Amino acid sequence: MLPFKSIKPAAVLCLAAITLAAFAGYRTGENLVKNGGFELDSDRDGVPDQWTRNIQMPGAKAEVVLEKDKGGNCLKSVFLSPQFMLQARVFQELEIVPGKVYELSFRYRTGTQGNFKGDILLTGTGPIYRSIQHEPVAGWTRAKRIFAVPAWTKDKAAIYVQNRSTVPVWYDDVKLCETDIDPKTVLRFQPEIAVQPVSSDDQLLMPGGTQKNAEFQIRLNLSGNDAGNYRTAARLLTGRGILPCEISGERAIVPRSAIPDGTSTLSILLFDRADDTLVASTRIEIEKIPPEMLKGDLDLRKAAVFRDRDGKPFFPIGMYGL
Repeated sequence: MLPFKSIKPAAVLCLAAITLAAFAGYRTGENLVKNGGFELDSDRDGVPDQWTRNIQMPGAKAEVVLEKDKGGNCLKSVFLSPQFMLQARVFQELEIVPGKVYELSFRYRTGTQGNFKGDILLTGTGPIYRSIQHEPVAGWTRAKRIFAVPAWTKDKAAIYVQNRSTVPVWYDDVKLCETDIDPKTVLRFQPEIAVQPVSSDDQLLMPGGTQKNAEFQIRLNLSGNDAGNYRTAARLLTGRGILPCEISGERAIVPRSAIPDGTSTLSILLFDRADDTLVASTRIEIEKIPPEMLKGDLDLRKAAVFRDRDGKPFFPIGMYGL
């Protein structure tokens, strides 16, 4: 059993790092990630101590290096080419206790391109692996996830801090701490978020459509928590960048005029108002069909043929909504 840090009223200010968890109704133990702030690099090879650098696949070109940020180190990861691109990362093994609940927290920022894809991957904490996927964010953002490790887990645990794209990501302050949360009550502390189109016309935009906006319903599972404790944000991710979208009640509003031809992604983020920590996110793809992709009359009783600008057939995922 890991030693837990107790919170006393007189120590609130000097123990700010664990105060937030205490106010949330649980306590955390020591950080299981060694050199999670990436400050130590004793041999000055650019790889932080306690971590191993790994680039997948063979032949891929990527940077996984330490960089200075406000006087301290952070980790930068980016692929220099999409050829052979899979994962550019550092990793280390962990000692976890099956049947316990853990809090993963970290700070990160990314480039502003909408095609970013990165995650923190945990093995040995579930059936196969646990991927905490990130949404692109321009400035430093603190993120947190709480999860239970099944009691039957026997595999060795490891943490992989990684990028899967040519858009850079920077990491800092990576922590994994055991908590005193009962596994049966995890949903009290880890909200869930989902999004779906209000109608099929909102996800698959056909030529000649008259609607001004595409609208998406946001659904939260807060397990009894006050929705006022959280705020949502919506952004449209495209090859041109990140476009903030309006939130109206429980809906995300995306102007049709802002959606480019082809595939875009609507990203929904959930923040804890207490400390502006990103606690959950989800995304959904939007398909906008330009007129030149439709050849002849469209009869939905027959298989439609959609073609890109080069004449190559493709199948728009939003057709399932029809």
